[in-house]
Amino acid sequence: MTDPQPPTLTPGPTATGDISEELPPASAEDRKAAAALSSLDTPRDDDSNTKQDVDVEAVRKAMDRL
Repeated sequence: MTDPQPPTLTPGPTATGDISEELPPASAEDRKAAAALSSLDTPRDDDSNTKQDVDVEAVRKAMDRL
């Protein structure tokens, strides 16, 4: 059985439910990792092509090795 919860309690660790939005990274290494991860999500202006340039021969050789 569960105990009754106060009416002001929100589900999750924070009001939004995402603890990573509330707590800043603790160390310089954590801040560096967080910056690197966030840069993966941001669109870059230099990506004018939606298709990626792929070395077809390298892909074929890699697939043949599987």
